[in-house]
Amino acid sequence: MAAQILRCRLVLACATFIAVAPSALRAAESTYDMSIFINQPHPFAQGAATKPIAPEPVNDAVQADDDVVEEESYFDGDRDPLEPLNRMVFQFNQLLTDLVLEPAAVVYETVLPDEARSSIGKAMNNLGGPVVLANDLLQGEFDRAWNTTQRTVVNSTVGVAGLFDVASAWGIEGHGEDFGQTLGVWGVDEYMFLMLPVFGPSSPRAAIGKFAVDGRFDAFGHLLGEYGNDASALSLQVIAGINQYSNVRTELKTVESTSIDFYAAVRSLYRQNRASEIANSKGVFVPDDLDYELEEFDDEDL
Repeated sequence: MAAQILRCRLVLACATFIAVAPSALRAAESTYDMSIFINQPHPFAQGAATKPIAPEPVNDAVQADDDVVEEESYFDGDRDPLEPLNRMVFQFNQLLTDLVLEPAAVVYETVLPDEARSSIGKAMNNLGGPVVLANDLLQGEFDRAWNTTQRTVVNSTVGVAGLFDVASAWGIEGHGEDFGQTLGVWGVDEYMFLMLPVFGPSSPRAAIGKFAVDGRFDAFGHLLGEYGNDASALSLQVIAGINQYSNVRTELKTVESTSIDFYAAVRSLYRQNRASEIANSKGVFVPDDLDYELEEFDDEDL
């Protein structure tokens, strides 16, 4: 019995070998076929291997400087870190304009002819002569100071208190200056954009000049104060503001209707206008009364 089982196992082993042997031989031939390697090009036939170049380490200081440059570049763009608050004030000013200033300007234009409104504007500008003169001197612009002096004297006398701009007819052209511009000439930065209630576009530099310094050079305002005519002084400022808005209301409506963002357009125009004024340049055209101020607009600064 054991012999029969052994013979059966031998027969089975022989049969398995006969079946598997051909495929095993083919695999062995493929595995040990050296022609695959003999016919391959030499690995150095194309030249020496190139050493990988490690990336240069990032200098933390340089990276920090880049971040600062990007931040400063953004800040120098619109300089409006208080934009949400400024937009709220802008909306309030727009509401005030629609409810008060616009109807007042319509009545003003209906009652007074163009010539009368023009004369009022000229008289208001003439009253601001001492402010312009003081800032001309503070900026060391003595030629412009002499020009301002001539204009004030000529228009105050021959021009009947400034109602007629005789000086311009005589070739003595006017210009505007305020202490905000003087600070700009001295190198004081505007810092940021501000939207003031009622007074409109401004900056810390311009606001300090307007409310803290320029009033001290307002000779006519001091004269009215000495005689207790504060109501008259306020009335003049209100008339000046209405006149100024009347002069630019068409342009403002055009800007509003053609701008995707009216607030951003006003901000950009104001800052460009101030930069132009500080540089004593005529290169940027912006309505002089863009800030809707209820007092004489002496070419606000950027």
